[in-house]
Amino acid sequence: MSAALALRAPRQARSVESFHRMLDAAEAVMEEKSFDEATIGEIVERAGLTVGAFYSRFSDKEALLSCLEERMSAEVNANADTIDEALRGGEPVERVLRRFLAGLVRFYHRRRAIARALVLRSHSDPELRERLEKLNHRNMLKVSRFLAARTPRGRGAGPHALEFALLAMRCVLRETVLFHETFPGRRPLTEEELTEQLTRLMLAHLGLAARIGARPAPGRKKGMPS
Repeated sequence: MSAALALRAPRQARSVESFHRMLDAAEAVMEEKSFDEATIGEIVERAGLTVGAFYSRFSDKEALLSCLEERMSAEVNANADTIDEALRGGEPVERVLRRFLAGLVRFYHRRRAIARALVLRSHSDPELRERLEKLNHRNMLKVSRFLAARTPRGRGAGPHALEFALLAMRCVLRETVLFHETFPGRRPLTEEELTEQLTRLMLAHLGLAARIGARPAPGRKKGMPS
């Protein structure tokens, strides 16, 4: 936990509510402009609070950004930690992966502004880039171990295949959600559609397409020989 968050995070219920209102307001402003362009005045106005309330929690805008990063990281970690329970259980791989991806897609949409701001800033901030890399490594390792344990041998799911599938997942989420990339002439995918397509993409790449109920080709009945 950063020093800024440890020293400034409130404990009383009313103060906690105001604290998160300030964070939410900052993210709302950042949907419209970059973090550097956003002003403290705009943030407190959006939160319905005062400049004094801001400085009672944060020493400056950078301290606010640190708290936003801490909150984002905690949510990413919490979603990935669901994989730990799945490793001890016997749920089908599709169900576990779909649930994980659904949570990740929701997170990317809910925290789009701060995630985008941090990704962009990391290009010129080595310390931030290192923190984000550690965050990604921690959570992708959990998913990789789960998929490796659930994938039958000889199905093409070696280390490179797993790494590529996870890299493709990250790239798709970043481009489609953080930067609103779409196929030319197409509307953005909904959260449900994105979750479905990512699940199919990853399982198919890992040689587990049969697990997702692949449909027979047109004109053929399921089970009919080719």
